[in-house]
Amino acid sequence: MSGFFTAFLIFCTVLVATGCSGEDPNPHLRDPIWKDLDKRATDHQKGYEESKVKLKELREKLEKIEPNSMDMKDIRREIAKTEKAIVHNEQMAKYFRIRADRRKVMDKISAREAKAAGKEWPDPREYSDYSVNIRMREVNLNWNSRVPKLQDRLSKASEAENSEKSETQSSSGH
Repeated sequence: MSGFFTAFLIFCTVLVATGCSGEDPNPHLRDPIWKDLDKRATDHQKGYEESKVKLKELREKLEKIEPNSMDMKDIRREIAKTEKAIVHNEQMAKYFRIRADRRKVMDKISAREAKAAGKEWPDPREYSDYSVNIRMREVNLNWNSRVPKLQDRLSKASEAENSEKSETQSSSGH
C-alpha cells in the first residue's frame, strides 16, 4: 500500500510540475499596466457615448428656445463644450485602445522572455515607474492650487499656537 501511495505522490508531483510549465495564453490579464490602459480606454469610450447623448439633448433644447435669449447663448456655450468633450473622449479612447492592444502583444513577448530567463513577470518596478509617470503627467500645473496662500498658512500657524497655549495652561492649571 505504501509503494502505491509513493508512486501516486511522485506521479502527482511530476504532473503538477509539468502542468505549470505551460505558457500562459493571456499574460496581459496579469499585467497592471494593461489593466490600467484598458480601463482608461473604456472610461473615455463611456464619456464619448454620454457626451453624444448630451449633445443630442442640447440640440433638441436649442430648437425649442426662443431666438436671441440668454438661454440660447448658454445652450450654445454648452454645445461647444460638449462638442470639445466628444472630440477629446473619442481621441483618447482610440489612443488608449491602441496602447492597450500594443501592450497586450508586448506582454506575450516579454512574458515568454521572462519565463525563459527564469525572471519574475510582470516586473513590479515597471508598474511603479508607470504610475509615477502618470502622476507626473496629470499633476495640476496651476501653482495656486498646489501651494497654500500665505494668509491660510498664517491663520493655521496662529490657530496651532493658540491651541498649544490653551493646552499648556489647562495642564499647568491642574
